[in-house]
Amino acid sequence: MRGVFGVASFALACALAVPGPTAAADSTYSPEATAIDNVCNAYRSHAHADDFVRLARVGGIDAPWMTAGAGAVARAQESSTFVAGDFVTIVLDHGALVSADLSHLDGPTGRIVLHAWCFIGGKLSRASAEVYLTYDRSTGYTKTRYYGDDLDQPLAEYRGEKWSGPKSNGPPSKDIDALLVVEPDAKPPDLPFYDAFQLARKGALPHLK
Repeated sequence: MRGVFGVASFALACALAVPGPTAAADSTYSPEATAIDNVCNAYRSHAHADDFVRLARVGGIDAPWMTAGAGAVARAQESSTFVAGDFVTIVLDHGALVSADLSHLDGPTGRIVLHAWCFIGGKLSRASAEVYLTYDRSTGYTKTRYYGDDLDQPLAEYRGEKWSGPKSNGPPSKDIDALLVVEPDAKPPDLPFYDAFQLARKGALPHLK
């Protein structure tokens, strides 16, 4: 990705200069959040192929991290022996980690729990948690928080949900709330897979076949 940050960060700085909401919960509109979305969404949409790093561990949290191409990830998930796995997509801008997401997939149930982070200027600006009840992500819940300098006081928070069938078929709301936990990792090195990412950049991880 080339040249996105310079223009988009100016828009972000202007928006952040506008007084924001004093409370983050259930915001209906936030200029700060819109500006952050513009920057964060541009990171991925303008990224080149070599700006992506993909990691996977299949079988559980004790399984080793591996680098993984899209084809290898699809084969792992479609395998009849697939039970569970964690899959990471990292986006770089001029070599710096600016965006990342971590998906945990449960083979028997089809449930996906996803956490995503976006960093602007090396600091967390957006973090989200998503829970989907099926692999096609047609039914699920989302929560997104936007941050300035204080991670304890988000600038805004949004919740969402979508359904492809009767809503009564969904799990109890308390079960979803237990999974919709936004992880506010302040800087890229705080991410739970950062060490594996560093090894991947050095070519020191095996490849998922």
